[in-house]
Amino acid sequence: MLPTDTGIAPPPRRAEARIRIAAKCGAAIVAEALPDDAADGAEWLRDAIDRLAAAGASGALFVFIREPPDPRLADVLRAVTIARRLQPNVVATPAALACRAQVELLERAGVRAMYLTAHDTGATQRDSWRRALVWLTNAAKFLVKTRVGFCFGLTPETAPQLAGVLRLVGKLERSELLLWDGSAGDPDAPRVPPSAALRALDVAVTTAQKLGIRIQTVGFERLRIAAAPNGTEPCAASRAMIELLREAIPLPSAGGGLLATRDAAIAIADTAPTGPDLVQLAFELAGGGRPFVDLPPCLGGPPPGEAARPAGGPGAKVEACRRCPIDQTCAGVPPPLLAMPGLRAAIAPPPHWMPIPERARIAVVCPIVVEGTYGATFFSLARCLVRLGARVDIVSPWEIHADISASFTATQRIGEPPNHSAVTAFMIDAPVEHYDAIITPDPKVTRPLVMSGRLRPHTRLAITDFHMLGGIDEWVRDLCAPGRRPEEGGWWPSNQVMLYSGFPGYGRLYTRYGVPMHQVAWQPYAVDPAHFAMERPATDGTTIISAGHHRRDLDTFLSAAARLGRDIHPIELFAPGAVDVPPQVRFRGTVRAEVFCPEVGHSRFMVVPLLDDPHNAAGITALVTAIVYGRPIVATATAAVRDYVVDGVNGLLVPPRDPQALADAIERLDRDPELLAALADGARAAAPMYTTEVWARALVHGSRTFDAAHWMWTKWRHRARTAAGSHG
Repeated sequence: MLPTDTGIAPPPRRAEARIRIAAKCGAAIVAEALPDDAADGAEWLRDAIDRLAAAGASGALFVFIREPPDPRLADVLRAVTIARRLQPNVVATPAALACRAQVELLERAGVRAMYLTAHDTGATQRDSWRRALVWLTNAAKFLVKTRVGFCFGLTPETAPQLAGVLRLVGKLERSELLLWDGSAGDPDAPRVPPSAALRALDVAVTTAQKLGIRIQTVGFERLRIAAAPNGTEPCAASRAMIELLREAIPLPSAGGGLLATRDAAIAIADTAPTGPDLVQLAFELAGGGRPFVDLPPCLGGPPPGEAARPAGGPGAKVEACRRCPIDQTCAGVPPPLLAMPGLRAAIAPPPHWMPIPERARIAVVCPIVVEGTYGATFFSLARCLVRLGARVDIVSPWEIHADISASFTATQRIGEPPNHSAVTAFMIDAPVEHYDAIITPDPKVTRPLVMSGRLRPHTRLAITDFHMLGGIDEWVRDLCAPGRRPEEGGWWPSNQVMLYSGFPGYGRLYTRYGVPMHQVAWQPYAVDPAHFAMERPATDGTTIISAGHHRRDLDTFLSAAARLGRDIHPIELFAPGAVDVPPQVRFRGTVRAEVFCPEVGHSRFMVVPLLDDPHNAAGITALVTAIVYGRPIVATATAAVRDYVVDGVNGLLVPPRDPQALADAIERLDRDPELLAALADGARAAAPMYTTEVWARALVHGSRTFDAAHWMWTKWRHRARTAAGSHG
């Protein structure tokens, strides 16, 4: 059943403009309405579309009309179709499209879809829907290219009607449902509360799949932080479900994983028509904790012990499986998928699964460092590689340390030389052919080496990506063919070039750039554990710590701190600047890492308030610092945080911009010593994953992202365990 606990009174009716437009600009829906005093609707529409395009609008353009379209309006839409990558869709009342000639006019203009919407209420609403039903039935008979459907805005007033609308659309041929969060095209309209909206959206998507209804959803990005009980059984994926999951919207029905096949059919054929498309999609969703459970790990599926047996008989294997480290335990590929073009060629272990040769020759190229605590990471990694038997050269901006020994104790110098960087020289013209592996700090530093063509086929280039593809735009400019979009792929320089990324929850970023997901190894941010020795348990701490500057939500944090009880331990705030600091907070400003880190080791727990940004991770350094010190974390539930903090295991997660929820979580953790001790145990148990020793083993012995104990599967394991417990 659809949820009815909307909790908001129906909004007052208000007059709507004759023409409105809406499109997605980045992560937000931007809308404009024709002013009441505008004399020329077509001219206004042209200018409004230009403004949307200039603001970065992409994808579907929705034009809402209440009056029959004229040829001039159609000409504007035709120009959009020809000149821009916006795809025009029209949403209209039945009266606006009552004439067949008007409908055909819009089709000739290149309108992708036409949706009807009912604006009436009360007794007249039934008449409005009846007219819509007749129109949808007739229009589908003579329209050739344009799709038709019904537009439904999910509001507190309309939510109870959604089930009936789904049944209505399900009776029609070639019709679809456009489901909009709030009143369609009106970003200021009242909306259903997040948890109830998430459940309604989930029911709509799964019901549409069962009824064979094509459904398109718009504007639900706010539900990224919504919560609802997860399902335990895997569900067949639909196009709408996949699009929502790719936007990080946590549909409960996908909590048990997805199925790429259904009976003998390929459930995702319209979303991933080829083998390479499937690999990109599956690895992206697996990084977000929603894997295709009937796929083998080499195609993005879960670890062998947690995969569903392929439907349609024993799983198939190919010659490449013989060299895979999990060949004996892997169930293989579901037989229906073998009909997918390019699938057989895609079945192969990712290169980063494979170990490098014994006694490998490795160059560790270091970034510029500004302090010695976090800056010790690459020198520490080099020492760990030597202990694993590798022969290692360290390339720092200042000098090259050749063939270091196990007793090597030097530290990296701060900053960079004023005239000559050894890293720059190495990337431009150093002889690299005798290395089995080269480890670099980011794509930007590595670019000269890649573009020089000096890499040999036997050399693995492992690029650390702890800055979310910083510098990758230059790669795309140099390597992507003119006229092609990066997302189409085909521009990656070599199978030996791999990214080691700390952001599995942002897999969509990598697929949008066309980075082959086979080449991405999920590797968390790592530190030298020698600099983070825990001196006392969290329960003996006397302060609470909050720190950082990148995308910190200090307004929410300070508002939450002002609500705390007097019995709560004082909070030490390490940040560049703050105003109106409440008495519970001691502002410490910005200090050196060697001062800050011991403070974390003496604290009770850390608070990390963040601004939610689906395209930008933040807070990773603070999170890892707390974890390696065995400190629980109270943090905003962003995608980056969920990669490192599991709610109820090593921390507590709260919604963005919710000071009361943040205050409640701080008070709960500070007042409950048993909870504090339990979450501290969870942090200590996770700490070894964030060390240079584990990173070195992944480089030498293979990443083992197919292992159930690997860091990237933390979200998946916890979700499955929680769902099983709630249903047991």
